[in-house]
Amino acid sequence: LPLVGGTLTGNLNIDGRVSAGATAGQYAQFGRDAGGNAFIDASGDDVPFRIYTKVAGQANSAKLTVLANGNVGIGTTNPSSLFHVAGDTWFPAIPKKQND
Repeated sequence: LPLVGGTLTGNLNIDGRVSAGATAGQYAQFGRDAGGNAFIDASGDDVPFRIYTKVAGQANSAKLTVLANGNVGIGTTNPSSLFHVAGDTWFPAIPKKQND
């Protein structure tokens, strides 16, 4: 269903996977696998999954990154551990470690 220009309104229901890409052989897709599990996938080996935000007049800013090795980063595009947070964090339900 090619759409060039214009606006698509209403609901679009697709039975199967949805893929999008700007370069041949490179794409992102989402859907459900044979077991009924939802997934988001990208083509290629070692392709990170990222969630970006955009402020008007500024470049995209990666907020969450998941690497192929399973490392998850918030505020970093290259998490070096299983859960890597760059910047200040606040976990009110976790007591702070006391210094010796």
